[in-house]
Amino acid sequence: MEEDINNIFKESDDFVSRIRIFEFSKDLQSYLNTVAQVLEYEKNIKLEQRHPQILFLEDMALNYYFNKAKPSFREWSIYVARDFQSRGAKLISIQKHLKYWYAAASVSVDESIFNNMDDLKVVREFDLSSIL
Repeated sequence: MEEDINNIFKESDDFVSRIRIFEFSKDLQSYLNTVAQVLEYEKNIKLEQRHPQILFLEDMALNYYFNKAKPSFREWSIYVARDFQSRGAKLISIQKHLKYWYAAASVSVDESIFNNMDDLKVVREFDLSSIL
């Protein structure tokens, strides 16, 4: 699968064509592996330059983590970072997205999870280097 993904990325610089990588994701675990590979591939691309469909697909995957980890930003970040690292993404590729992902997921999680999430001011001020 990794070879297939690398070939797709080499075919075009157009972000829309990269969405095809998700054809290779047949179940949740392979889907999360694919997201980790996208993170590693796009590690030097600024968030505002990333294609909205890729961001949407990441948000869908991240809702999975709210069902696995505590909704506090600290605990959730540790869980997400460790899981994506185990899938081959480097910490530097993950770290810059954690605050955005947490904030973005806050609009789509269940009310019971949302009520236990940290306030975005706490998230914004949180020093990720203290836990990662």
